[in-house]
Amino acid sequence: IGGHGDEAITVPFTWISTGEVIGLVGAKPVFVDIEPRSFNINHNLIEADQVSATV
Repeated sequence: IGGHGDEAITVPFTWISTGEVIGLVGAKPVFVDIEPRSFNINHNLIEADQVSATV
């Protein structure tokens, strides 16, 4: 994460500190939902939510 203006993909099913650290470096967290069976990030939703600044 480079900082201001960047976006970082993460999941909402995590500790609050994950999004907080992304914000502390000046980036914006982009939350992508999880797969309910595995609790892993739903990779099918990443491309739908991704923008050019997302890292």
